[in-house]
Amino acid sequence: MRNISLLKKLGLSTPEINVYQAILESGHAEIKDVSVTSHVPLNRIYDTTKKLYDKGFIKRTNKRPVRYIAINPETAIKQKLTEKMEKDEEANEQLMALAGQLLEEWEPQANSKKSEIFTYTVDNASAIVSECIDMLDGNT
Repeated sequence: MRNISLLKKLGLSTPEINVYQAILESGHAEIKDVSVTSHVPLNRIYDTTKKLYDKGFIKRTNKRPVRYIAINPETAIKQKLTEKMEKDEEANEQLMALAGQLLEEWEPQANSKKSEIFTYTVDNASAIVSECIDMLDGNT
């Protein structure tokens, strides 16, 4: 699989990518074959295939022995991108709502205080740094 970085950005781990690639190449496979082909040990393969199933990259048969089948990469990737964009959009909406609430709460306070203008005279670099720190700390 050439575009490993895209799959990582979509939230797949390296073992998940290796397992997905192994199943893609075989078309469908049993768990032992997937473990051998992907170089993911049997003690980790069950968890890895479950994560891939939950993420929508593979499906499994209900018959014994269970066989894993890869979802078409284009379909799986488009679905993950759509989910990611929906989450980003939802997060942006939540941030905008929070910003609105904060503005409603803080704006009256900011408008009620009169700002004062101060002029400072400093004669060396350490005094400038000290005054900047005081201003940032709100001491002036």
